[in-house]
Amino acid sequence: TQITPNIYLFTGQFTNGYCKVMPDYGRTGLIDRAGNEVVPCIYDDVGFPSEGRVLVVKNNRYGYTDLQGREVIDLQYLRAGSFSDGCAPVLVIIDSFFSACTFIDTLGRQLYPAVYENLLPFSCGYAPVLRYERWGLIDRSGREVLPTVFEQLTPCFDSFFFAGESDAL
Repeated sequence: TQITPNIYLFTGQFTNGYCKVMPDYGRTGLIDRAGNEVVPCIYDDVGFPSEGRVLVVKNNRYGYTDLQGREVIDLQYLRAGSFSDGCAPVLVIIDSFFSACTFIDTLGRQLYPAVYENLLPFSCGYAPVLRYERWGLIDRSGREVLPTVFEQLTPCFDSFFFAGESDAL
C-alpha cells in the first residue's frame, strides 16, 4: 500500500504518525499517515511534533509551526529544541556580539532571563544550566537551586542528580 504520492525524493520513517519528506535536496516538510502535508516543504529541516509544535529551520534560524503548518513562533533563534513539559530550550540573540540560552513556552514567551551558555531540558522538575563553564540546576520558576559551580552534571535519574567535582566547594 502506497501512503505517500511518488513526488518525494526522500521519505523518512514514520515517528508517532509523522514522516519527514523532501521533494528535492534542501527542502523538507512533514506529512501525516494519510499523506497530507502537515508542514510544507519549504524548510531546511523539520522536527517531529511535540506538544502541538513542530521545530523548523530555515536559513540557519529556528522557529515553530503548529500542526496545520502555520508559523506560530517566528524563525528567530540561533538554536532551539523540542517542547517538553510546556517549554523548549532556545538560543536567543542578545545583541550583535552575544547570545544566550533560555526556555520559551508554546506561545513563544521567554520564561526566564537569557543568561546561560547552555541548558538541558527539564527532568524531574529541574533543568541543568551552564554559566561561566560551570553547571548548576534551576527549578520550574527559574530559581537556581544548585549553584553553577560543577564541572559536570547529569540529567535526572530516579529523582537524583549526580554532580562532578568542583573547585568552588
